[in-house]
This record gives sequence, structure tokens and C-alpha cells, in this order.
Amino acid sequence: MGEPEFTIDHADQYPQILLERGKVIADYEQRKAKIKADAQEAARKIGGQADLSESLLEEVTSLVEWPVVLTAKFEEKFLAVPSEALVYTMKGDQKYFPVYDNAGKLLPNFIFVANIESKDPQQIISGNEKVVRPRLADAEFFFNTDRKKRLEDNLPRLETVLFQQQLGTLRDKTDRIQALAGWIAEQIGADVNHATRAGLLSKCDLMTNMVFEFTDTQGVMGMHYARHDGEAEDVAVALNEQYQPRFAGDALPSNPVACAVAIADKMDTLAGIFGIGQHPKGDKDPFALRRAALGVLRIIVEKNLDLDLQTLTEEAVRLYGEKLTNANVVDDVIDFMLAASVPGIRTKATASTRSRRYWRVVQPARRISMRV
Repeated sequence: MGEPEFTIDHADQYPQILLERGKVIADYEQRKAKIKADAQEAARKIGGQADLSESLLEEVTSLVEWPVVLTAKFEEKFLAVPSEALVYTMKGDQKYFPVYDNAGKLLPNFIFVANIESKDPQQIISGNEKVVRPRLADAEFFFNTDRKKRLEDNLPRLETVLFQQQLGTLRDKTDRIQALAGWIAEQIGADVNHATRAGLLSKCDLMTNMVFEFTDTQGVMGMHYARHDGEAEDVAVALNEQYQPRFAGDALPSNPVACAVAIADKMDTLAGIFGIGQHPKGDKDPFALRRAALGVLRIIVEKNLDLDLQTLTEEAVRLYGEKLTNANVVDDVIDFMLAASVPGIRTKATASTRSRRYWRVVQPARRISMRV
């Protein structure tokens, strides 16, 4: 601890005196650099690399004034739980930095930042280990419980959750995704059976204990549970990658089946919300339609998929049956997608742009602005 009281004769002396006598690093960037360097060194000492994501690093920097980096551990048995759930707990709940080995495998260690230079750092380390253990034990319990039944067994529960009041339940959405993913797979040469299977299972992990408790693990837990159930690998991967790209610069789905499911999920949302006249207004976009539109177009363009934007949208609309009330929904969706992605297009899309393969229209210029 620093001195409880001291005098600063001049404002210019403030940072240095605060550092020397108050045990406070006043400069934010200096604190951040110290935490980063010390965490990297701590990880190196145990043969690993710290996961120093910028957002968490900034948050931790804002929480401490005299950072002291310490290394702790947890029981190796918890490594049987998917690493995504463990990392979610460490980073999201506890503000710890996970540690990976050189092969990218999670180690049974974590790095945290104390706000005090203790005479007995082991006491602080033990305290943090005791705090995180129940959370990791919860993840282990949820994971083991969820695997007692097949992922597909969660389908009936999707009937109890609304996607949108006018558009039906998550089970209704699942059925549409299944059909649309199969149609897309046929167009792009992907495995139709695997695409429809992935579409059917696409939202089942939302009903699991793990995703209910650790919401950011949706998709990835579906992948793990599908693998446990013996599903085809491209089906399992599609369950994880259906939400990609989530943001600008995010990776795209890695295989054709995943591309089909990802496009189907996003197009279903676009068709449904525009079909009931709830398109984005101003900065308000509660259903993240801009992100969905840009995601679809990024996949089509960067994966060189020979998809007709007009017929794709018409098929997504057709699957809603009589639920949609907007007679211009197809044109509205396509105009929205093009306006969101191609600079200069801010009016009704031309017939040639709608009906031709979209990637052939825009790929030569590569001018899509992907603000996902």
C-alpha cells in the first residue's frame, strides 16, 4: 500500500509522486502495457501463451490502479469440458486471462490481476482458485447432463419459444431453415442430406443447460453435442458456423454445408421481418438485419457461390406460406441487401442485379463494404 497522505507541490509532479508514494500508476496506457508485459511473462514461465484479448485487457486495466499479475490453476479434470465454456467463465465472469500451450490447447491455469501488492500472494491466488472452481464445476455438470440425451431430443422444446409473434416459434424457424438449407445446398453443390440435417438441429443447443447458463456458447455447444451424438463432421461444424460472420472481419463458414445453413438462417430472418413490415428504421435494428444481409453477401461473394439472389429470396419468402403481409417483400429484401453492401446503390435494385448471380455482379470490383 502507498502512503495514505502526501503533498504534491506541482501538477507536473502528480504522476511520478503518485507512482512512488501512492502506489498508483495514473497513466492508463502505462498500466495497460505493464499488465500485458507481465501477463505474457507469467504465461511464458508456465510454458504457455496468455489470451490477452484487447477488450478484456482494457477492462482489467480500468479496474486496477496498481496492477500485480499473478498465476493460478484449476483442476485438470475440468479440461474434459469444452474449452469455450471454461474460457467464457474465466474471461466473462471472473476477468481472468486463460492460458494456452503452443498448440492452442487450453492449460489448467489462468492469469489474473490483483490491485494490491500483498505480502502473501499465495493467499490471493488460493482465494481466486476457490472462487472459480464452483463456476467450472457448474459447467462440468451442465455438460455431462446435456449429453445424457441426444441433441435432436430438444426439438419439441423449441415449440415453446417464440422467434417472433407473427412468425411463429423457433421450431417453425428450424423447419424453414432445414428446407432452405437443403435448397441452397442443391444450388451450390453441397451435401443436401447433411445440410437439411444441420438445419434441423441448428437451434437445438439453445435448449441445453450449457447454453442457457453460458449464452455465448450457442452454436459451439451444438457442435460438441453433435459430435458426441455421432453426427457427420460437416453437420457438427455447421451448427457452430451458422452464425458466422458475426462481425466485420470474422471468419466465414468453412465448408459448403455450413455456408448453406448460415445463409438459410440469415435469409429466413430477413424474409420474415421484412415480410411483416418491421424493417430497420434509422439506427434501430433489433433483429440485426444489416449484419444478416452483409453476412449473406460476404459468404456468396467470398466463397464464389453461384446463387441467384432473386430466387434465393423468393424461396425464403415462399417457406413462410401465408404468414407474411408485405406484398413487396422480395424487392424490399434485395434492395436492402444491396444498399447495405454496395456503395452507391441507394435506390431500387435493377432487374439485372436481382436476377443475375450476385457474385458475378460485384466480384470484379470487390467493393462490398462489410460493416457487419
